[in-house]
Amino acid sequence: MRSFIMLFSENKSYLGKIVAASFFIITLVLFFNANVPAFAIATVPGSPTGLAAVAVSPTQVNLFWTAPASDGGSAITGYKIEYKSGSFYSTLVENTGAVTTYSHTGLTTGTAYTYKISAINSLGTSTASSDVSVTPTSSSAAVAPGAPTGLTATAPSPTKIDLSWTAPADNGGYPITGYKIQYKTGSNSYADLVANTASTTTSFSHDGITAGQLYIYRVYTITSFATSTQFSPEALITPKAASTSSAPGAPT
Repeated sequence: MRSFIMLFSENKSYLGKIVAASFFIITLVLFFNANVPAFAIATVPGSPTGLAAVAVSPTQVNLFWTAPASDGGSAITGYKIEYKSGSFYSTLVENTGAVTTYSHTGLTTGTAYTYKISAINSLGTSTASSDVSVTPTSSSAAVAPGAPTGLTATAPSPTKIDLSWTAPADNGGYPITGYKIQYKTGSNSYADLVANTASTTTSFSHDGITAGQLYIYRVYTITSFATSTQFSPEALITPKAASTSSAPGAPT
């Protein structure tokens, strides 16, 4: 009987060590699963979008595109441009660098050219964008861009007006480089608020205005070739003065 009790005690002690060790291992597994971040695996980027080709002269085509929504987890380092004027594509530029415009010069007037573009990162090259075609003619010429659309004005405070607009669909064949913003108060003449924002940002804040005064705004598009001849629809707003509240009277 005594031998049985001693054996049971030894086994009990051994089982306790196993349970304790198992608990320790489980705790470690749970800890690392909860605290070690998952590592994303980088891939090639997505395809560029919005490829457009505009003949700005009888022998030149300007290309524009939008960076892909996904860079694959590695920064885009450039774009590969391919083109054809017959049945087969050739490489026009192996790597443009991190730009989204390109000018193809020395073309043959009256010949149709087709283009496609791929994005490049450290992992490789994406599948190509949808292709576009254009035919330079003897009358092909750069033109002024279209006017911005959707101009709105809001007053977040009595002394500030926020403007917002949408870039024109037609850039005239050259990249947009900025916007010209004009304003007037009441029946006065328009004056430049900003001659050139020098930015593709489509918003602007006008500070230091007068509450209760009518403000009217309009916006022009600026490209590296010209300023739009037309302006956006006007936006009108009269900022309200800040409301004042008096202290309550003493109870009676």
